[in-house]
Amino acid sequence: MAHTEIFVVLVDWTVGNVLKAIDDAGVREKTIVIYTSDNGSFTRCLDDSEAKGHVDDDTAQGFRADRRRVNGPLPGTKADIWVPGHRVPFLVR
Repeated sequence: MAHTEIFVVLVDWTVGNVLKAIDDAGVREKTIVIYTSDNGSFTRCLDDSEAKGHVDDDTAQGFRADRRRVNGPLPGTKADIWVPGHRVPFLVR
C-alpha cells in the first residue's frame, strides 16, 4: 500500500471514530462537523527528464511535466492557476 493510500485509510478511520463518538454521546443533532483540507499538493517541476518524480518514487516531492499525476488527471499543484491549486475538499454534517 502506498503512503497516500495509508493516509486515506487513517483519515477515514479517524473521522469515523469522531463521528461515532458524537453519535454515541447523543449530540449529533446539536453538532456541526466540518471537514476540510488544504488545497492541492506542493511539488516542484523537475527540469531533468531523467529525475525520479512522484510516479517513480512516492516519497519524491517533484514531478516531471511529461508524467504529471500528482493531483490525478488534473494539471498543476498548490499555488498554480490550475484547478488543483484552488480546489478544496469541504464536507459538512
